Amino acid sequence: MHAIMAFSTMVLMLRDALASSVELSGVQYEIMVILHRMHDQDNGICVSDVASRTRRSGSFITIESGKLEVRGLLTKRPDPENRRRVLLRLTGKGEVVLTSLVPLQQVVNDTLLGSVSRSEFDTLRRLVGKIVPDGEQAIAEVEFRAQTAKRRKS
Repeated sequence: MHAIMAFSTMVLMLRDALASSVELSGVQYEIMVILHRMHDQDNGICVSDVASRTRRSGSFITIESGKLEVRGLLTKRPDPENRRRVLLRLTGKGEVVLTSLVPLQQVVNDTLLGSVSRSEFDTLRRLVGKIVPDGEQAIAEVEFRAQTAKRRKS
């Protein structure tokens, strides 16, 4: 577990370093990458889908996407099918910012994963995808037990 935690910390540090090279926070960069990867959806991606993918609250994504909108990196608009939902979409300027990071991102990825083969990486990706739901369940269990303990004390 310690090696996984150390690797996880390094990945977040690299995300933050890439982001700061274009004056973004790590989370803002993550939001933009999600929007870029899901760009085939013509109308945009709803805030709740981005929140789900980043494992953050919708209100947090709304605040961070607002900062990106002010910088002209994404647009926000009501979902025509459900006016309560807000859709996010990268602007041309946002795409340019992400594209500018591709050379550095390639070097970082090649260095970070230099010791594993393509097959090993595919296995790692599959295994991590398999345990993410378990991690979410473990978080829910810890939170439930913490709240139960608080109720017992009061």
